Amino acid sequence: MVLKASNAQIESVALIRDLEKQYGSLANVPDDNKQLMTIRRKLNSSESKNVTDSYVIPEVVFKDEGREPIQLPSTKLKYKEAYQTMLRDNLRLAQACTKTGTAANTFRDFLNAKHAITKYYQMTFKGRKLRAKTAHDLMNNAKKLGYRSTTENAVANHDLHLRIVLAPLLFSEPAPLKSR
Repeated sequence: MVLKASNAQIESVALIRDLEKQYGSLANVPDDNKQLMTIRRKLNSSESKNVTDSYVIPEVVFKDEGREPIQLPSTKLKYKEAYQTMLRDNLRLAQACTKTGTAANTFRDFLNAKHAITKYYQMTFKGRKLRAKTAHDLMNNAKKLGYRSTTENAVANHDLHLRIVLAPLLFSEPAPLKSR
């Protein structure tokens, strides 16, 4: 059996050997080494697009129990299933809407109008909880505090995750029709 390697893989092997000569082992190379980052970039770009990343930033969806519930009229009952699916199945808004057949744009507009959704990235580093609107901003803030590793390491060792906080919504059932 003959294994074929791409040019990027062959170049990366040569760069890895250079790093091993310099540091004795790849384990001793700092994560922010430019040559190591180039190797990772080349190897990641040469991998098949069907292979998922070894890390995915996990998502946590929960209801803000400390907040006053928002009363909604029965005309908004069509959003109840998508709202409950987000909480129950720990899904993002678009995923819950696809699963329930709700229009994602109108559901997003509804939640934004009621100020019922908040999203942010969070990680714990040096005993502090860091928060930011995007994962990129969060990693930049962590680097200012001395973090010198990858996003993958932040997910595995520093509890990096996306938090989706929903306000408690009370959906009113339609009133029964009155007979004469």
